[in-house]
Amino acid sequence: MNQVVITGNLGKDAEKGQYNVRLVVATTRNYKDKNGQVQEKTSWHNVNYLGKNEAISGLKKGQRVCVIGEYETGSYTKKDGTTANYSNINSFEVYVEPKGHTTNDLPGDNGPDWMR
Repeated sequence: MNQVVITGNLGKDAEKGQYNVRLVVATTRNYKDKNGQVQEKTSWHNVNYLGKNEAISGLKKGQRVCVIGEYETGSYTKKDGTTANYSNINSFEVYVEPKGHTTNDLPGDNGPDWMR
């Protein structure tokens, strides 16, 4: 089974395509480097939302979402003849954090209450 779950913030407004909605989601994690200093790493994820909920196409930059989908990688040939790699998450499930909730409100490691 190929399933990925990410929770993060939209890096830009949702873009509605003919058959999908494109989202860019930023996830951030903190870690300690070899010197014991806390560092922050942000990863960017391209999401193709393939579901039917029209509200997803109206999402705005900064909104917090949880995406459940399938991870896809591949490659293609660019116009100049070189090969480029890509990765996407193809999703039918996107949950939007309701206004007034924050991750600081969440109990333990059970995940956001707005996802349950």
